[in-house]
Amino acid sequence: MEVINVNAPDAGALNKTAEGFLTTARSITIDCPEMYQTAATELQQIKRKAKDLEEQRVGLVNPLNSVVKKINDLFRAPLDFLAQAESTIKRAMITFDQEQERIAAEERRKAEEAAARERARLQAEAAEREAKAKAEEDRLRKESEEAAAAGDAAKAAKLESQAEAKADAGQVRAEELRTQAAMVQAAPAQETQAKVTGIAGKSTWKGRVTNKLKLIQYVAANPQFIELVDANESAINKMAGALKKAMIVDGVEVYEERQIAARAA
Repeated sequence: MEVINVNAPDAGALNKTAEGFLTTARSITIDCPEMYQTAATELQQIKRKAKDLEEQRVGLVNPLNSVVKKINDLFRAPLDFLAQAESTIKRAMITFDQEQERIAAEERRKAEEAAARERARLQAEAAEREAKAKAEEDRLRKESEEAAAAGDAAKAAKLESQAEAKADAGQVRAEELRTQAAMVQAAPAQETQAKVTGIAGKSTWKGRVTNKLKLIQYVAANPQFIELVDANESAINKMAGALKKAMIVDGVEVYEERQIAARAA
């Protein structure tokens, strides 16, 4: 491993010199052309000092950066191979999980259809039992009426009793079948996701913009979702640089930012 000796300058001396420039800068009051020139001269000296310090810093850092680059180059390829291997296996595992989820969903669908068919069968049987019981009840009541008309009160009473019993029995059986129908549920699907120690899967729901104009229209109609839209400051600054004061866009303020450029003394 390469050994690098760094002869770092004294931090106290560096700070003292730079702080002296700051003290001088704070003491300058520009209230006339002469002071403006004084400030300009001081600014150039500050730039010169900053340039000297930057050159010194770069001289110390470059050898270290060279070593860091060599270390990064040494590990870049194997780490990339491992990252590709990890990604390959993760994709295969996700594909397997998705297929198992599809199979489970299909099983749930089939189970729901089977349960729905059984509920419908029981409901139909209940309706059929009710209809048969009602038909038998009506037949017995008619015979009871005929017996009563013929003067056979005993037979009429017996037939009436049988009619009521048939009606009650039919109603009870129909309610039993309807209760059974209500209790029919789809069989639970089997757990399909593989359980492996040290491996945990998770799902993260995300959204992507497929139609920017529709998104903007939606936010305009629903301003509570304004955070879904970010201003493109790079595009705004480019347009402002081209149009300057002539740029008029609702919701955008155009302003001039002035700067002073100075060379080292």
